[in-house]
Amino acid sequence: MQHYKLISEASKISKPNRIFGAFLNNQTITFIFSRSNYGKSILAFIIASYAVTGTSINNHPSVKNYSPPTTVLLIDLETPEKSFQRRYETIRNSMHHEFKKNFKIFKIKVNQLLNYKNLLL
Repeated sequence: MQHYKLISEASKISKPNRIFGAFLNNQTITFIFSRSNYGKSILAFIIASYAVTGTSINNHPSVKNYSPPTTVLLIDLETPEKSFQRRYETIRNSMHHEFKKNFKIFKIKVNQLLNYKNLLL
């Protein structure tokens, strides 16, 4: 009976829009992780910039954005501040637009996580 209730409730929720082909949907939390220097931050920035503008990298179904502009919260745990600034400026200049107000970036230093009392929100 529990399964029926879950399916019944889920049927009332609208289907999420795809943001990055079949890989990401809106209204979800997504984690990108791997070793250092594999391009996680650049990938996250690019996907986020298209999500906040409601545009696509191109119209190929594997990467097309089907969602209207949405708010994105990007939390970075790894990138040093200077690298973060350099990457932000590189992406901003290559895409020929400023990031929108609905693109929120939250930078956390790993040592702050170890001592959560020093974490400023």
